[in-house]
Amino acid sequence: MNTLNSLVRDSARALAVSLTLAFLTSSGSAQDKDVPVPELETLKKDYASLVQTANDTHLAAVAKTDKKHIARLERAQEAAQQAAAHLRDDHARELDALVAGLTKEGKLEEALTVRRFRENLPATSAAASVNPSTCNAMSIKLRGEMEELRTQVRHEMEELRTQVCNLKEFPCSRTVGIDLKHGKTTGLTETLVAGGFSVVPIDQSIDAATLKKIGVLMIIAPTKPYADTEVQAIAQFVKAGGGLLCAGQAWSWTYQEYDNQPLETYPLNVLGKQLNFTVTGENAGTPTHLDTEIMAGIERVERTDWWPSKVAITSKDGRTIVQDETQRSIGGLLPLGEGRIVVYGHASLLKDNPKVLVKSVAYVGRLP
Repeated sequence: MNTLNSLVRDSARALAVSLTLAFLTSSGSAQDKDVPVPELETLKKDYASLVQTANDTHLAAVAKTDKKHIARLERAQEAAQQAAAHLRDDHARELDALVAGLTKEGKLEEALTVRRFRENLPATSAAASVNPSTCNAMSIKLRGEMEELRTQVRHEMEELRTQVCNLKEFPCSRTVGIDLKHGKTTGLTETLVAGGFSVVPIDQSIDAATLKKIGVLMIIAPTKPYADTEVQAIAQFVKAGGGLLCAGQAWSWTYQEYDNQPLETYPLNVLGKQLNFTVTGENAGTPTHLDTEIMAGIERVERTDWWPSKVAITSKDGRTIVQDETQRSIGGLLPLGEGRIVVYGHASLLKDNPKVLVKSVAYVGRLP
């Protein structure tokens, strides 16, 4: 019975206090100006310290996050918002408890001061949008880096293809077959051997059985036509994970030296029709290089007295490796199925630049 009476008294006292506060607030009987409340100032300082700690923690997480991984930044921001919401809720509960305590002690003016502060508390704390200017700047920077991000994703996809190829144990990635039936070596064999590759000359028609013994097929300055069966065999070889390196100029194909033949009959273009590239009849200029995997570490592309053809890559995933001073492409790479293709607009580009040759073969062969 005593317990019941105590609960009734406490409830009545709380109701009376609540009604008193409501009356004072609505009637204006209380002071309009807030009175000093030491406990409130302490809570404010503690809350500000917690918010600053949350800010510092979030910014430290952002600093450690690769800016290209937008999802990670979004997760970090979401975690900061959740932490800020918890801080605000805890702060609100502490203020409510302070109002109740002051009211119980009869300090109505102090209670009203805390209550007004409590009612004006923002729905979300400052930490919920941790340093908005910083986050906005980060968003602008990320939008500006979208092209770089797409390039990174493309590289990661190529790396994934490499891993899949390795899982399939595609044979003989260091074994290079050089097509002598349709083209020539132009003195490249020694460079390949010195680079750690095994070279297999192919002086017969190309078929699946021949290609099964190699990891990379090289076609250099071809002048003899490919049969449809050979084109299909090469296409299937690349799609299954094989590498193809081609080089040759087509601008002289229409000259009398080659019986003024149509450009589309140039052997590399017969292949390229199926493999998404064209060696054009347009004469390009002095080669410069771009910063691709193949050209990494190569300071310049040497050129003696040769003039390359412009190369057109028709695959949307293709990229330019080498261009001339007017930005015409004279070398490009592209994926096809599980394999890779590299095409240059002149065989002498590889002869004059042994490092480009070795790195090109390594690239299409998926070697480090």
